[in-house]
Amino acid sequence: METLAENALKKLKEVHKPEIDKRLGQKIMEEKKYFPLEHEAFEKEVEFLYDFNMRGGKRLRPAFIVEGYLAVGGENIDAAYDASIAIEGSEAYLLIHDDIIDNDTLRRGKPTMHVMYKNYLESIGLGSRAVELGKSLAIVSGDLQAVMNYHWLLETDFPDELKTKVVLKFNHILRLTNYGQLLDITLETLPIEKVKEEDVITVHSLKTSAYTIWGPLQIGGVLGEATEDQLNAFYDYGYNLGIAFQLQDDILGLYGDVKKTGKPAHSDLKEGKRTLLIVKALENATEEQKRELLGILGKKNLTDEEAEIARDIVRETGSLEYNKKLARELAEKGLNAIKNADIEKEPKEYLIGIAEFLINRDV
Repeated sequence: METLAENALKKLKEVHKPEIDKRLGQKIMEEKKYFPLEHEAFEKEVEFLYDFNMRGGKRLRPAFIVEGYLAVGGENIDAAYDASIAIEGSEAYLLIHDDIIDNDTLRRGKPTMHVMYKNYLESIGLGSRAVELGKSLAIVSGDLQAVMNYHWLLETDFPDELKTKVVLKFNHILRLTNYGQLLDITLETLPIEKVKEEDVITVHSLKTSAYTIWGPLQIGGVLGEATEDQLNAFYDYGYNLGIAFQLQDDILGLYGDVKKTGKPAHSDLKEGKRTLLIVKALENATEEQKRELLGILGKKNLTDEEAEIARDIVRETGSLEYNKKLARELAEKGLNAIKNADIEKEPKEYLIGIAEFLINRDV
């Protein structure tokens, strides 16, 4: 007999993802009817946006919109799927900009948007200007994607009053996400000893809880005319689960099997990532442990032996167990919130299953 987690993953992969991919691809290609004139630049932009959006992703966020809608008794599932692609489009434009900020060259195994443009510009003879212009064109492409997302929401088959409410909710979530990104980048400018637990938790709550879980659920809830109690249950579920997920993600980043996680060995240590694991370790460390750990963090030519020293310090200071315990407690709070929510049975089981998958995964 399949578990709730297995059922939820099956539904995500076999039901939600194909529907979302189909609609997302169609909507991006429809952008061509808004071209002010026929021009290769516009064709190239849509081509690149289509490629970027369609190259993968679990589609968790749009699936949460659909499930949030169904959970409160929504019946126009076709319109819910149409609305759901706006959050996936927002993921694209945020990632396009993030990749420029981080100078990343790969996204889901393929060139980032600014690198796609750079390669194209080099192919038509732009030479040394290709890098700079590639970033400029990618920024504009991200901006266009943001506009498209709002258009898609406003085109859906819902009453105007609901669409107004959902656009305001969508805007609120993206506002929080941007504050989360601002804080995340700012923390990178601080000595890690000055980063506090509440700083790390706030970043997780804004960039994961709000943007990935409770925000999409509430968008679906608003479209389905949810009660305040139902919206609050979505918040409690998503807030706690999102933070638990990120804490678990950081644990896997430091202690996980590289073959399973797919992350480069010791990447979090090499980047000097401001994780709660490191913050709590430095809080509890002896002077010698602190000196060792600070000497390892951010070291680009980190050895396996040095990485093992860092892992030992995190474990010996009690930080690993602290993070595991906090993640378990938050996950339990999130699960209880949705188990006790007055929502439809099948979506409730889906949300419980997704929660169990996210917090128990080893990849």
